[in-house]
Amino acid sequence: MDWTEEGQRFSWRMMLCDKTPAMRLFAIDKQTRRVTAIDPRPLLNEWQLNYMSYDPDLLVQFSQHLATELRQTKNLDVEIRAQVFCSLNGRRPQLLVDPQIDLASQTRSLSPQPWIVPLKEPLPSELWDKPPRTWTEFLAPPDFVRP
Repeated sequence: MDWTEEGQRFSWRMMLCDKTPAMRLFAIDKQTRRVTAIDPRPLLNEWQLNYMSYDPDLLVQFSQHLATELRQTKNLDVEIRAQVFCSLNGRRPQLLVDPQIDLASQTRSLSPQPWIVPLKEPLPSELWDKPPRTWTEFLAPPDFVRP
């Protein structure tokens, strides 16, 4: 629950974890396969952006909204993909969601989602305390962005 946020709103387990995210969003034109980095800051305030960065359900909601907006305003049919790394309770950062999945096409559900990457990083003996802006080793462009 702490990693996936699934069921978080139905539990009393509040403030029991520390989750630090780093996120990049991409729109991929379904016709041309052209990849465009998306900056969500003009659409979300800092609190919304931070909360969405580590909550897969909110990522899906925002991705669906973004795809609809691009369809209506620019007549583009796009996939929305995300590269999201999170550090949970001092662990090294790892992927939160599969970057190959079109988040805009996902159906919201209370069931576990297969596109959420399972937590694999063990609790460390020393806490990971590097700020996300230094996570360059993790934030190499995903395969679909590379030429």
